[in-house]
Amino acid sequence: MLFYGDDKDNSCCRYCGISRYKDAKEGGSNTILRNVLRYFPLTTRLKRLYMFARTAEHMKWYKNRVVTEGVHTHPADGEEWKEFDKNYPDFSQDIRNVRLGLTTYGFPPYSNGTSGIYSVWPVLIQLWQCGVETYDASTKTNFILRAALLWTISDYPGLAMVSGFHSVQEVCVNRFSGTWKLHSKERDDGYGVTHNWTQVTSFFDLPYGDTLRLRYCIDVMHIEKNVFENVFHTVIGSFKLKDTTTARKDLEALNIIPELWLNGSRKHKAKYTFNRDQLKLLCNWVVQLKFSDGCSSNIARYCKVSQLKFHEMKSHDCHVFMQKFLPSTLRELLPNDIHKALCDLSNFFKGLCAKELLLSDLVKMQKNVVGIVCTLETIFFPGFFDPMEHLLVHLVE
Repeated sequence: MLFYGDDKDNSCCRYCGISRYKDAKEGGSNTILRNVLRYFPLTTRLKRLYMFARTAEHMKWYKNRVVTEGVHTHPADGEEWKEFDKNYPDFSQDIRNVRLGLTTYGFPPYSNGTSGIYSVWPVLIQLWQCGVETYDASTKTNFILRAALLWTISDYPGLAMVSGFHSVQEVCVNRFSGTWKLHSKERDDGYGVTHNWTQVTSFFDLPYGDTLRLRYCIDVMHIEKNVFENVFHTVIGSFKLKDTTTARKDLEALNIIPELWLNGSRKHKAKYTFNRDQLKLLCNWVVQLKFSDGCSSNIARYCKVSQLKFHEMKSHDCHVFMQKFLPSTLRELLPNDIHKALCDLSNFFKGLCAKELLLSDLVKMQKNVVGIVCTLETIFFPGFFDPMEHLLVHLVE
């Protein structure tokens, strides 16, 4: 709970009874707070966007651009935006009002290990109900700025938190006739588990009531990073490798992919993995990569040539590697069928992240991504797959 308003003087949580302060040593008192909410001054930041003529014009660009039927170049082309305009015409009349997307990921603002982990959350009630007086430098006039939350962007646990639903994961025996992998204790049922949702108290209540359906969006970059790391580390055989002895035992127990069964305690080399010479070629190629300004960070710093290892890349580095370098990197190092499947995966993310999205192309992408996932299932072992690989089929929608 927040110790705010009527609760500002309380010393214990009214739900669980735990003190808002850290435990004191040797029976003394302590005034050090357990957690601190770092307030993000959203109102001030939005007002500043209109203080400069150039950024003020950019804020209104969506209304002044050329719109082509069937082509998405801005969220204003989407159904959620249009539905919102229809339900709230008083808000949409002023094109300077702002529609927001909220990502539910917390982040550490400092890199050292001793600092706390802080989350940043905007406060919207005033911006929605009353608005704030704001100066528009492009027209040299004042206006009342309002804002509304239209989307949330999260993974599934974050979705449960922000929507006020608690996810209960259980195996759906009516839909799937899966079997338990005997050694890894995981269920092989195609799409893993199903989600049953039960209502719980939400900490986030929409100020504009129940008439608007808030759009919950899966974070594409988050999924792309996880899929890339899964593929990349499996191919190079790194410390994150899922192709373990236990996973090979599962194959024999399930009577699938016999060429990967254990030979005693020895693992046969899979056709989708590099040998040492191939990995050395890849490392030498990566450390020589040069990028134009603004394209990417220095990906070479993630590669240790002497150890033939890669450290974990940041989200944008995975994004660049997945869409720009993965096809060319693997062309001469993997069999044609595997290379083609991973090229299709790369092209799917590239198409999804394009600046212009044709509705006709989205229909094709939705159809193709199902085939891509099925092809990957014929190449990699079952333990390779986690929910991220199967969430691909929901990204287009």
